[in-house]
Amino acid sequence: MTKHSPSRRAALAACLAAGLAPFAARAQAPRFDGVTLRFATFGGGWDKVIHELAGQALEKLGGKMEYVLAPPREALAKLIAARGQVPFDLFEMDDKTALDARTGKFLSRIRLDRIPNRNDLDADGFDEMKVAAWLVQEGIMYLPDRFKEAGIPVPERYSDLAHPKLQGRVSVADVAAPGSIQILASLAIDGGGSESNLKPAYAMLQKINAARYWKLAAEVLAQMQAGDIWAATVHQGHAVQALNRGMKVAFVHPRTGKFRGVLKPGWLGIVRGTKVQDAAEWFINQYISAAAQEPLALRRGIVPVNKPARVRVFANQSSPLRELAILRPDEVSGMLRVDVTKFDPNYVEAVSRAVTK
Repeated sequence: MTKHSPSRRAALAACLAAGLAPFAARAQAPRFDGVTLRFATFGGGWDKVIHELAGQALEKLGGKMEYVLAPPREALAKLIAARGQVPFDLFEMDDKTALDARTGKFLSRIRLDRIPNRNDLDADGFDEMKVAAWLVQEGIMYLPDRFKEAGIPVPERYSDLAHPKLQGRVSVADVAAPGSIQILASLAIDGGGSESNLKPAYAMLQKINAARYWKLAAEVLAQMQAGDIWAATVHQGHAVQALNRGMKVAFVHPRTGKFRGVLKPGWLGIVRGTKVQDAAEWFINQYISAAAQEPLALRRGIVPVNKPARVRVFANQSSPLRELAILRPDEVSGMLRVDVTKFDPNYVEAVSRAVTK
């Protein structure tokens, strides 16, 4: 055994301590005393669940959470109207909003080394401007008993919502709601169009003649529970919430050409100019943790982006997701994924003209 003099042992100990100091510092929980993180997110109870699963963890470290309730397109509009100010620090984005926010230079670069839970995401679940928050599968939720009584066949495509007996009984996602571009793309492709040619979708929206255009899914659940509407364009998570309420609903993954089902990702982005980047990154890491993603899936019906959480949720025999979501990899690969880079830039105005005629 090699022997060292007392002075040499002391020097080695000092070097070792100096080398381990950064690791020890990182192992310690951060503090956010005096820090307020403003998070733009969905209402309808989603914000309360997110606060319970992620926000409270930040507040235990001295921080404070504030929630700006706005769907992604409205949140982006607030950023544009703020003219360089920062109305919130972090926000939830659908894929089209994420693209527009990045193009408009509204996003701050994320220090991915501060997001260690990214290692539990799919390979395409993060980049320097966004981190995956959730996955949902768009489709049609309907009341099977009402359809059977009225002799309406089970819908297979969004265009089936134009059935004459459904006039005045359908609710479609508002153009500002996440999922609207997926619906438009599906209708367009089925009608011979594409993401860049949405004219068939606009024409079909007129035929469907929806009674309502919803911005919050809570509206859909209440209207369907009351029997005012019989079918709605929502994602499978909303069907999970309806079943959790004891409602008798069914869910269809619509066909689009050769595709079955429509996949929609959600993202988290940090606003450029925020003064609380550390807190925002810490919150993102907590949001995508298995500890948050698993209960979020069970309670709100999203597909977890955290892979260990996804495995546990799909192994849960009592989870409605096992019946409502497309889970097999070969089937997931056959779902429609909208190319938002090709989307008609004038779709908002075009939809407004179509639904008001």
